[in-house]
Amino acid sequence: MEPIIERLLVSDEPSIWFKICTGVLGEQDHSPGIEALREEIRTSARVTELLAGRSADGTIAGGIYRKWTGAHWVLSTLADIGYPAGGVLKKYRYCSGACRICCYANEA
Repeated sequence: MEPIIERLLVSDEPSIWFKICTGVLGEQDHSPGIEALREEIRTSARVTELLAGRSADGTIAGGIYRKWTGAHWVLSTLADIGYPAGGVLKKYRYCSGACRICCYANEA
């Protein structure tokens, strides 16, 4: 294994493991190991920070395309880093006829 891959696999960030395992090492996207990794991604510090700006009703403030913090960017990043289906991505809709996307957490 390449030294750079070995270094990336000891990262504390589960989304990096996900990218290396699925994109470089060829692990199947829905294997038990990758599904478990997706659950680690769900509770990671990166995801917590991405979702920190939501209001109580789940709305991501600032408009859909506000650079890096708008709903488009947050949802796109969550999908890209391997956030599991369900949870915050489970249900979204346009709120109050305005051009905002509401994201509802599926927290137990």
